[in-house]
Amino acid sequence: MVHLKILLRFTFLIIWVVFGFLVLFLMSPLRTSNIKKKVINYWSKILLSLIGLRVICKGKKNELPAYPFIVVSNHISWVDIFVLLSVLPVSFIAKKEIKKWFFLGGLVEMAGTIFIDRNRRKSIKEVSEKVTQKSLDLKKSYAFFPEGKTSPGKTIQKFHSGLFSLFLDNEKLTLLPVLIKYKKDDVFTEACAYVGDMTLLQSVVRIIKNSNLSAELQIMPASAIKNTGDGTPSEGRKYLASQIRIKMLELYHQ
Repeated sequence: MVHLKILLRFTFLIIWVVFGFLVLFLMSPLRTSNIKKKVINYWSKILLSLIGLRVICKGKKNELPAYPFIVVSNHISWVDIFVLLSVLPVSFIAKKEIKKWFFLGGLVEMAGTIFIDRNRRKSIKEVSEKVTQKSLDLKKSYAFFPEGKTSPGKTIQKFHSGLFSLFLDNEKLTLLPVLIKYKKDDVFTEACAYVGDMTLLQSVVRIIKNSNLSAELQIMPASAIKNTGDGTPSEGRKYLASQIRIKMLELYHQ
């Protein structure tokens, strides 16, 4: 009976992913449409329901900063993307390897994701210019994971500072830190962690097999960053990244 329930969940999940792929493909010309944002939000909520993950939003969701804002979040799983999309109207800045995810990669791309090629030094600068332009011209908000890779979720790994240049180069962008914690029966769990040599399929099955899973999304106070001009751009990025990580760590371990 348990195996049948898992099989049914997995089948409905595949159907829902394919359906979402087709809907976003048909809506792809509507890149700045509020309707598209609402569709992605609703689709993400259903996807999380199908894998049995409940989202608990903490913080002032109704008091988000004015557009454009950039979400900075810790990174534990592929599920992080859909947890954030179920609550916040954002697109993503992500590593190009995500494009290879079966179907989900295509969905993430059509949702407006901007991809970074870590093997090219100029990639961060190019992405930064794209995000700044789209944020200001189209009033789009983005999210990125400064850890650069997923972790089991016991702590927050060191932040890569490259994309923090967004806030130093343009003071109109607001930084919105968001924390994600995964729990099972209200206790910390690694069930949702997508780490090591685990495949996407293995991760999906692992999550579906577990019950009473929840994702706690903590929206922290937004920060308006001012570039004082002190020190080099590199020092400014690193300092900002470390300070935001410290604030997130303090709340994460409470």
